[in-house]
Amino acid sequence: MGTYKGKNTKVFLNASQGQLILLNQALQEICRHDISTLKGQKILATDHMRNKDGAIREMILEFSELMENKLQALNWVSQIRNDKPRYIRDQIQMLKTTVAGLDPLVASQALNYACQHQVFSANDYRAIAEQIIREQAADLVPMPVIIQLNPLDGESRKLADTIPQQSELSTYDSYFIK
Repeated sequence: MGTYKGKNTKVFLNASQGQLILLNQALQEICRHDISTLKGQKILATDHMRNKDGAIREMILEFSELMENKLQALNWVSQIRNDKPRYIRDQIQMLKTTVAGLDPLVASQALNYACQHQVFSANDYRAIAEQIIREQAADLVPMPVIIQLNPLDGESRKLADTIPQQSELSTYDSYFIK
């Protein structure tokens, strides 16, 4: 689903079953409203007019408190907010859930990576953190120790390197050709 990009944003309207449906240019539903049967009534949802900035600011601060580098976290979340203003609440909720289950070092490494590579998505942040965890787990797996077993007396290598005697083929030909 797209986000509002300014005055020149284009949407499609569809009236169906007593509802007005707004669609983006990819024909994905943005929202729907009940159509009033009365003439001259505005079609709007009161939720669209509610000021949500205070709650969002508080959620951003709560997220930044979970991180070691709070300033970096605040700056990064503000970038997410600029990139996805419509979905910032969902993004922050996912970030808080992800970070709550992470080791603080992994959370910081993932944040550093996201900032360096301009990744502004909670889903991508979670994927980065999971990759860091996988890499750390791979580093902890000990290298297998190869022990050469020799069930014989230790002379087997010398015996394996010996070249067997060879017979002349003509000796065998004399047995089969008559």
